[in-house]
Amino acid sequence: MNSKAVKRFFKPDLRKFSLFFAIPVGLIAILFLLGPLISSVSYTPTGLIVGTVSGTMILIVVFPFGLVASAFRAFGIDFFYTEGVVADLGIASGILATVIWWYVLSGTIVTVWDKLRTNRTY
Repeated sequence: MNSKAVKRFFKPDLRKFSLFFAIPVGLIAILFLLGPLISSVSYTPTGLIVGTVSGTMILIVVFPFGLVASAFRAFGIDFFYTEGVVADLGIASGILATVIWWYVLSGTIVTVWDKLRTNRTY
């Protein structure tokens, strides 16, 4: 990947911002709309498939926050149960990592879509 491709990847675009805001909206939709469906058919093959797919999507979307929380726990700090500046720093860094992850994820989706659509080489 050359420097032009990296610049094009991180350059703000309407499609990237649309996906950036669609990711949390999609997460909320998965949590609230598919939750009752999963619980009503949880022991059927359909429920297992829907539960696995929605669980995987949730894991992909909030992966960085869990990674930051695990890093803080490795040093003995559980910022969900402690108070003070360290807890606020942990939560803020988790949110920041998640927002960066959403932008990289939306940039990846747009880049792959463009590459598949136009067969450009990056």
